[in-house]
Amino acid sequence: MMYKQLINYIMITIINDMPEPILGIIMTGEITKEDYDRLNPILEDFERKHDTFKFYAEMHDFKWSSAKAMWEDLKTDIKHLGNIHTAAIVTDKKWIENITDTASVIPNLTAKGFDMDEREQAMEWIKTA
Repeated sequence: MMYKQLINYIMITIINDMPEPILGIIMTGEITKEDYDRLNPILEDFERKHDTFKFYAEMHDFKWSSAKAMWEDLKTDIKHLGNIHTAAIVTDKKWIENITDTASVIPNLTAKGFDMDEREQAMEWIKTA
């Protein structure tokens, strides 16, 4: 049981060397509600430091562990969306890339999806957008 908790804990990793005000994360594998419970305080802390910010995410083999995790993802997105003005999502899932591209219809948000082999372009884009 302790091993499973440890594995779940590292499903969402913060990228520490991102320039301000960019929050970067890597999401790998099966994401749980508990992963979002750990991510939300980090987002809230970042929001206290930066009224608005840029968001960069890499999503490798991403999937939700349950409907609860999917619901928590949606709640997290809605809660923090007003503070994010630019988002770059790098993923191996074409549907996530497409949803990200269409998210730019949301007022005050510029979002772009990238394929996994476009990481460098995504990083450059988020820094200059």
